Amino acid sequence: MAFYYRVFLILLLLVPLNRSQSTVTNQSQFFTLMKNSLTGNLLSNWDVKKEKPFCNYTGISCDENGYVVQVDISGWSLSGHFPENVCSYFPELRILRLDHNYLHGEFPDSIRNCSLLEELNMSFTYLNGTLPDFSPMTSLKVLDLSYNLFTGDFPISVTNLTNLEALKAQVHGLDNVHGEVPRGLGGSSPMIVLELSENLLSGELPTEACSGGKLQYFLVLENNFSGQVPESYSTCESLLRFRVSDNRLEGSIPEGLLALPHVSIIDFGYNQLNGSIPKTIGNAKNLSELFIQSNKISGVLPLEISQAANLVKIDLSNNLMSGPLPSEIGNLRKLNLLMLQGTSMMENDETMSSSFCSYDVKSFHRISFDQHEIVEAMIDKNIVGHGGSGVVYRIDLSNGEVIAVKKLWNHITKDSTLEDQFDLNKELKTECDVYSFGVVLMELVTGRKPVEADYGESKNIIYWVSTKVETKEGAMEVLDKRLSGLFKDEMIEVLKIAIRCTYKTPANRPTMNEVVQSLIEADPCRFDCCKSSGKAKETASVTKTKNQYDI
Repeated sequence: MAFYYRVFLILLLLVPLNRSQSTVTNQSQFFTLMKNSLTGNLLSNWDVKKEKPFCNYTGISCDENGYVVQVDISGWSLSGHFPENVCSYFPELRILRLDHNYLHGEFPDSIRNCSLLEELNMSFTYLNGTLPDFSPMTSLKVLDLSYNLFTGDFPISVTNLTNLEALKAQVHGLDNVHGEVPRGLGGSSPMIVLELSENLLSGELPTEACSGGKLQYFLVLENNFSGQVPESYSTCESLLRFRVSDNRLEGSIPEGLLALPHVSIIDFGYNQLNGSIPKTIGNAKNLSELFIQSNKISGVLPLEISQAANLVKIDLSNNLMSGPLPSEIGNLRKLNLLMLQGTSMMENDETMSSSFCSYDVKSFHRISFDQHEIVEAMIDKNIVGHGGSGVVYRIDLSNGEVIAVKKLWNHITKDSTLEDQFDLNKELKTECDVYSFGVVLMELVTGRKPVEADYGESKNIIYWVSTKVETKEGAMEVLDKRLSGLFKDEMIEVLKIAIRCTYKTPANRPTMNEVVQSLIEADPCRFDCCKSSGKAKETASVTKTKNQYDI
């Protein structure tokens, strides 16, 4: 009897060992499957024949027991079919990033069996078909399905994901996801990001997305949502960006929504909203961009708007507003864009011509001028510089103001190598403005055009800069050689800002308000160094404490 007992104990000890060895073998097999079903140069780093430890493969992370917990092949430009049953081979998988590849077919159904998966990014993979039932993926926190060719109804199963923090399902295709979004979406999960732009979604806006008190990004641009803007967002103090433009929303703007303490962008444009702009706008201390164009807003512009000191852009064009423009708006020192055309406000304001609304006011204070005065002054003798996108003129206005005006060359808007970034990122249209500004900054700092032959075929200035700034020498190399070496540190600071403005992911780009503040901080004249070149160099050396090339 004792003999059989010992044999039984030995068998119990061997079972976990055999299971571990079997799992490791299975994990190795999946990398072979991937190399057989996908093609791409970067897969050559996975040397499956020489049995190099797969935990050391590029894009692979393992836990202390040797189980694969992360597969990140994002941006590898792979093509083919992603193998089935990934979590049968990787039972402990937590992160799966397949974005920016060319995957064939429909959504890999077996991924739904990954019950421990916390992040799934399948954006820009060109998959098609309908979306599956995500209910089995109970651990999921981040789900990104953006920029694919999915069709069919919105997957209401995502409401069952109680850990979901970020849902991005921006489609941007000819055949978009349609149907109604459950009003309770986000009510049972700590939602932080909800991005459903550029679909055919209809019905009323979800009302409980901020129930968890953590929602920061609510982005549902270019859909068919109708009804009123839910009052529930008036108490969502965590909100940073609220964008609902290009829908069919009606009713008034909730007063509390314009008074949120942290929101930086509010976009109601191209709806059917009515009523007036609430006076609570004065409490929006962090608001930098306000878009309410092409609605049915009436009444006057409340003078309280002058208390929203961080406003950089205001677009109220094509509404029913009237009355004088509050003189207090001149206190908005950061304001560089005010769009009022298509309203009756301009008719009541003798201090500003109607042409004012057609210009970005880059001097950050209120000025008045006539467009004919600008056009007549754009002559050769007033040229002060040439950029890759146009000619810059110095213009002395009749009222004593001196401004710089840049006349853009037409070819820039048609250049195919930059067109993708300007057009494909429509989910955050303001970020496209930031991106464009970043390109201009790169032109100014480098003295180069957006597209030049030595960048390489189908490459642009952004790619060229990115290949240079990895080293100190490379960063110095991109700077315009025609400029004095006195302010190279400041030029590097501006280059950093330009790189941030042109980040690939729109959500990671700064707001124009942040850009302005960064440029102010990079201004060498804030140290009074313009008065003395010797003092400038000394001041620059003692005030720079960070690594200048940490871009």
